[in-house]
Amino acid sequence: MTRLTGQGTSGISVKSHAPHVDCKQPDKARVVLTAFIPSLNKKVVIERRISAANSPRVTPADSDVLEVVAELGKHPEFALSRREIIKYVITPPGERSKEVQALLRLDQIEKVR
Repeated sequence: MTRLTGQGTSGISVKSHAPHVDCKQPDKARVVLTAFIPSLNKKVVIERRISAANSPRVTPADSDVLEVVAELGKHPEFALSRREIIKYVITPPGERSKEVQALLRLDQIEKVR
């Protein structure tokens, strides 16, 4: 964190933004994603913990939900490296939306319109 520089880095600290880095209890470090799958009309929660990084918990674990989640896993734009994530963290707020649009391949929408 101390090596981060640039406009978007003001106020970033390990204590506030990366307490999991020095965490001695990896089961407490987790990411939870809540999403809605319109085609199934279902809400899904995906939870991933550092202690079991290769075994995310999907709720509900219905076969149709798991099929959609598996399909999403095939898309590289949803699998970011640490370096790519940091890029979005340090991007100035006014430019962040452009970066996210490019990531999601939405930057061509204006041309289509």
